[in-house]
Amino acid sequence: MSSATTSIHNKGTSSRRAKDLFGDCALVEIIHLHDCFRGALSALKEDVSELCKEISIATSGDDEARIVTNTKSTSSDEGCRILDLERRVAGRFT
Repeated sequence: MSSATTSIHNKGTSSRRAKDLFGDCALVEIIHLHDCFRGALSALKEDVSELCKEISIATSGDDEARIVTNTKSTSSDEGCRILDLERRVAGRFT
């Protein structure tokens, strides 16, 4: 067995061993949970920003705002889009 193969094998074993040793560590779980929250908050921020933009466009009735966002839809399409975004945002809390 070459040294490169042994090194790769040891790395896999070492990684598995570290996971076995520290897998139940509270700090590791907290860090993992923090990373999950960060991702969820980023997605929520994007959804809320998009929802706010859609609502402000719908309530302003400004043709210029529609041109900027390239939205050529009827008011019912906008209403459906807003409801969809509202559901997406609310769904993150269930």
